[in-house]
Amino acid sequence: MTEKDPNKKAELMLLANNKIGLHEQTQLTPYVERALNAPVKEVFRDILKQSVEGAINGLPFPANLAGKAALKSGAVDALLNPVVDGVASVFRGLATEHMMKLAVPGGALKIGNDLPPPKGMESTLFPPHLRTIQNPELKALLGKLDHSPDSLKGTGAKDWSKLGQRMDYIIDLFRTRQSDPHLFDQPFGRATTYPLPNAPR
Repeated sequence: MTEKDPNKKAELMLLANNKIGLHEQTQLTPYVERALNAPVKEVFRDILKQSVEGAINGLPFPANLAGKAALKSGAVDALLNPVVDGVASVFRGLATEHMMKLAVPGGALKIGNDLPPPKGMESTLFPPHLRTIQNPELKALLGKLDHSPDSLKGTGAKDWSKLGQRMDYIIDLFRTRQSDPHLFDQPFGRATTYPLPNAPR
C-alpha cells in the first residue's frame, strides 16, 4: 500500500493475486476433478457395469458362474477402469474446450482457447506497469507457473482439472487484466447488494 513506484506496486499486486490464486486453485483441485469426472465415473461407469452384470446373468451355466466370480474378485472392475478413465479424459477435454466460459467485463472467455489480449493491447499484451517483470519473487513464481513466458500462446487449457493448466491460464488472465478499470463495475451489469454474514435470512 505504501509503495510509490508504480511498476513495483503493480508487480507486488500481481504477486499477491497469483499467490492467492495458486492457494485457492490448489484447495479446489479435488473438487474440480470430482466435478469433471462425475458424469463418466459416477454415471457412465454404473451403466457400463450394470450392462456387464446383465450380460453375465444371461450367460448359460457354467459361464455365468465364472462371470459372477470375476465380478466378485474385482477382475471386471480392473478391466473397466482403463476404459472409464479413457472416456473420462476425453470428456474433460471436451468440457474444457466447449462448455467452460469465464464471464469478464464486456464478454466471456472460453478457457479452452488461448487468452486473448485486452482491447487496445493486441501488440503489447500486458498493461504498461507489467510488460517487464523485475520483482525476483514474482519472476520465480511466473517461472514455475507460466509455460509461455511473456506470451499468451498456449494459455488455453486442454483439461481444466489439471492445476498446472488452470494456473497457466489464470496468471496470464491476472497479468493482462490487472489494470482494467471495468473490473470495478457492478457485477453482472447491475447494482447488487449482498447479505451480511450475520444478517437474518
